[in-house]
Amino acid sequence: MDNNNTMDDFQAALDASFQSMKEGDTIKGYVIDVDESGILVDLNYYMEGYIPKNEVSNNPSFSIHMIHPGDEVTAVILESEDETGRVLLSLRQASERLAWSTLLELKSTQKVITVKVSSSVSAGAIAYVNEIRGFIPASKLSTEYVDDPSIYVGQELAVIVSDVDESKQKLILSHKDIEQLQIIEQKNQQISRLQKGTITTGVVEKIMPYGAFVKLNEHLSGLVHI
Repeated sequence: MDNNNTMDDFQAALDASFQSMKEGDTIKGYVIDVDESGILVDLNYYMEGYIPKNEVSNNPSFSIHMIHPGDEVTAVILESEDETGRVLLSLRQASERLAWSTLLELKSTQKVITVKVSSSVSAGAIAYVNEIRGFIPASKLSTEYVDDPSIYVGQELAVIVSDVDESKQKLILSHKDIEQLQIIEQKNQQISRLQKGTITTGVVEKIMPYGAFVKLNEHLSGLVHI
């Protein structure tokens, strides 16, 4: 055994145990215990950390028991020492800090993500992205008119970030844009399969002086010239 390495490891652990804990700092630790009231965290410090239940998540569908002993967590220091002699932490605030920068990147790249609709209001639906409350306006739920947004509660939807503003705590999501892209893709695939001379059927949907428009399927129409 290398005694020098052993002493170095011991000294590093000792130094870490007396590191400065400042309110507002972000720190990592490992979960020791989880109960209904909160989460106990090993910070490699002479005091343990504690995350109260109300500082775990903004998402009402999140359960504290989704976190288990041994999990690594990143939290914000609320108090360097509370009345019980522990470091008071917030998992929720740490998630928010990371989330806003991630959301800006998602808006920039227009990457498709999946969310679960947790609730609804008359004007649209609510879904959380990385602990941030997002709003999907009724006009952005579907390419078709949505009269009752509550039918989406509990559903998973593919969305893109339409607008994000941390200063206003605003996150707007859109499922309609995804549907529109899918329709365009389907239409292009259908057009690519059409061959000159192919016999097909359709429904006349409009007659004009120069010919008739025939609906071939849900997304594709053709013109029969006069």
